[in-house]
Amino acid sequence: MRHGLATVRFLMRQCAALTLHLPPDILILAMLIRRKTRTVVISLGREFPKYVSPLINKANEFSQAARPKNVGKVKELLNDLQPDSREEWADWYMRNHPRAVERATDKVMDMLRNFRSALDGVDRPMVRDWMFNLIIDKTYTGMYLRRIITEKLTDELGNRFSLPSKEEEAKGIDGRIDGHPITIKPHTSKKSNASRSDTTNAYTIVYKRKERMVELYIPELPT
Repeated sequence: MRHGLATVRFLMRQCAALTLHLPPDILILAMLIRRKTRTVVISLGREFPKYVSPLINKANEFSQAARPKNVGKVKELLNDLQPDSREEWADWYMRNHPRAVERATDKVMDMLRNFRSALDGVDRPMVRDWMFNLIIDKTYTGMYLRRIITEKLTDELGNRFSLPSKEEEAKGIDGRIDGHPITIKPHTSKKSNASRSDTTNAYTIVYKRKERMVELYIPELPT
């Protein structure tokens, strides 16, 4: 089947106007990189219908389809090969890993079927219970645990630890140790692996619940 053509014009410094003809099923967003005497065109891939890409991405995450054990250490392979074009890289990869893409696709499809089966059992009361748990239970539990942790820090550190002002609380700061702002997050938080928060510039103290215990992971603070 022949694709229609879409035209995109790019203006670049020290470069004449360029006209690219791309199939409409390719995302019309390319990046032109001027490297020595040649121009490299990088396509960002196919444009998917709304909601499809996040669903596939989540299925890939749950199924671990694109883990190195399934598809190889692709970044290392790419760095070792140093191909001059996408086509060279694709040809080399498919020759050396002929079943990898299909195996990963099978895993994602299996997980999507699991999603579909799970969605068939989701009704409004279930969604309401989930929202109630998110808005009421988790926020209260988080506040309660942060209160216990700050009390423990006060007992252990004394004057080295101070509670936040209302202005700092509004910014997500939970206190200060030796003057350094800290924020307290559960280990399941996406930001918990970072020693410093991007939004508050605070050091992150991570807590992990274990049955009747709470473990704290305190980053090394500058002296």
